[in-house]
Amino acid sequence: MDKVHEIFIILILVGMLGCFYIYLGYFFVLKIICVITGRKERRLEAGGTYISSVTVLLTVYRENWQLKERLINILQSDGLDAKLEVVVVSDGPDSVARDIVANFKDNRLVYVETPIHAGKSSAQNHALHMITSEVVVFTDADTRFNRTCMRELLRPFVDPRIGAVTGRLVLQTSEMGISEGHKAYWNIESDIRAMESRCGLLAVATGACLAVRRELIPELPGYVGEDCIVPLDVIIQGKQVIYAEQAIAVDSMLPAMRAEFHTRVRMTLRNWQGTLKYRNLLNPISYPRYAWALWSHKILRWCSPVFIIVWIVGATVGVIENTWWGYLGVSPLVLMCIGSLVGYTVRNKSLKVRFVRGILGFVVANTAFAVALILLLRARKVTAYK
Repeated sequence: MDKVHEIFIILILVGMLGCFYIYLGYFFVLKIICVITGRKERRLEAGGTYISSVTVLLTVYRENWQLKERLINILQSDGLDAKLEVVVVSDGPDSVARDIVANFKDNRLVYVETPIHAGKSSAQNHALHMITSEVVVFTDADTRFNRTCMRELLRPFVDPRIGAVTGRLVLQTSEMGISEGHKAYWNIESDIRAMESRCGLLAVATGACLAVRRELIPELPGYVGEDCIVPLDVIIQGKQVIYAEQAIAVDSMLPAMRAEFHTRVRMTLRNWQGTLKYRNLLNPISYPRYAWALWSHKILRWCSPVFIIVWIVGATVGVIENTWWGYLGVSPLVLMCIGSLVGYTVRNKSLKVRFVRGILGFVVANTAFAVALILLLRARKVTAYK
């Protein structure tokens, strides 16, 4: 075997092993660490004080059709010892949303709006300037909290080391489209977050269910979401982010592939730009534990299309040269293509083909990662969106 062939074999191995580590290897390493250390849950230390006031920050933009139901859901939270306030901030003038809030006639509700539609982060900054509660809970209009969700989000703050708490988002999906595949992906993601929390490595959060000490919340850049930048800023300030598995929030996924694709592109691009603002956290010398978690959980995953392309190049050359390693390397790629084509064909049919839908979801996600990476290199930014 000549040197040229060895290079392309190395490319195949780099691509395959990279993808394995990103989507399975990191998960199993965390699992082993948790088993060895016996960490079944995050250990809290008393010493702080119980939270006496909390504000739920609900940012909306033309979501009036579900605003009333969302407010009822929040106000029905059980077991809250803290004084509750709900701030509804509209990203731009909205008389309908204003009337919906006013009709509740509940002094716990506050409505504010921005002068123009400038984006979610701009609206959040506008509202945060008037919030004085000890803790702020970020959430979305299409999310629904379980009755005890708020209580579980606030409970860990008795530990003074804790700066932010993210809840467990449960996705309700249809059996059509790629939503089933994404649900399986999200379940693994939730398990990873839980294990990172137990190991003191968590640096990501869910914007639909995120509680943060008010004094730790930074000014939010317009092109970065709170789910990305807030946890990183909390860590930089010396506090920890934990995952509250019992703080359950429910959200629904649209089955439309195009909507899923555009959402993934937007979220990945905004997360890229937010994470790169905290380059020091990616430095294994400065923050060895968080750097490992961020590279494994976020950076490498967003770069997985690069590993796939490297794999494709090596396998293609091997097939052209009619080598055994070329055919061996290309076989999983061919199966992936066939599976995604089958998944695309049956995407609008209620057939029990979750495996091929999972493959389709994987392909769509990696295509979105690739597009987001290109937009990042072109310095594109997303601020206001629908």
